[in-house]
Amino acid sequence: MPMSLVQDPELIAGFYDAAAHPDRWNNAWAAVCLAFDAENGVLFEQETPSAAPRILAATNWDTATPRLMGEFYVQVELDAAPAVGGISYRSHLGHLLTTTVPLEGVARAGLGLHRATTGAEFASTDRTALDNVARHVAAALRLEKLLVEARRASAMRGAALDQFSHGAVIVDAHGAILFANDPALRLAATGGVVLGAAGDGLSCDRADEADRLASLIYRAAARGEVGSARITRPGGRAILAVTVAPLPVAAGASALVIIRDLAATSDAAQADLMGLFGLTAAEAAIVPQLLAGDSAALIAQSRGVTVATIRAQAARVLAKTGAANLRALASMIAALGCG
Repeated sequence: MPMSLVQDPELIAGFYDAAAHPDRWNNAWAAVCLAFDAENGVLFEQETPSAAPRILAATNWDTATPRLMGEFYVQVELDAAPAVGGISYRSHLGHLLTTTVPLEGVARAGLGLHRATTGAEFASTDRTALDNVARHVAAALRLEKLLVEARRASAMRGAALDQFSHGAVIVDAHGAILFANDPALRLAATGGVVLGAAGDGLSCDRADEADRLASLIYRAAARGEVGSARITRPGGRAILAVTVAPLPVAAGASALVIIRDLAATSDAAQADLMGLFGLTAAEAAIVPQLLAGDSAALIAQSRGVTVATIRAQAARVLAKTGAANLRALASMIAALGCG
């Protein structure tokens, strides 16, 4: 059999496609059997020599194939270890071509092909070709394991982030959404940030803020930098604060975007501000309104004090926190996670 048949890009790509979609192993293996002109074939992996094999694919599975598996084991174990490399022999079942390839630790993958006694024996080129196939199968199985681990880690992160009170979105370096928790979806519904379905990009209503967010995401995912920004919302709604931090995962670098509504506060958040910066209760209480963009007059009216009092309290907030202005204060508080 010409080596070009098993070096065909489409045939090789079938293994890596099956790594991402395990239900496609049968399709990938059927293409191998066709390339080798084999009537039956079996592909399996085994965690330990004594463990039951995990059948990845089997063509023409019938009463003959279990016997083929038995013949495969007998021949592999009788052949001198290590059992790596094509083995061609004739049995009462016909012509068999088998090979194993090591995986992680003592795990291995096994490949077996069968032709009837009336068919041609497997040639030395077939043995070489099957070894080539086995190497790609091993690489695909390693990729499959990585993908399974990445999906499991993502699911665990998602479960944890759904309990988070702030919006949390996991994105790749280009802003494509990998996960968004329920608070993030609720915040997006009120405008300011734009969340699409998984795979779509995280963005903002305003173009300049969208560019700023995209830059922060790339720098976090690709360079490991932490950054923050404010996002305005239409109709005078309270400003959103975002903090972007690197979040490396098995499948590649990504970023965690925390989205907070600066108008939302709590007693615990005010206590944090008082403890961290030495703010008084009155000073901590006006911070959410200041960051939401309320005027000194509006805040004074809502709190039953004079405008001069609010301006004095705002000045003390900036002085105690060390923030140059309200924008800097918003970034600082977003990064600290207060609120």
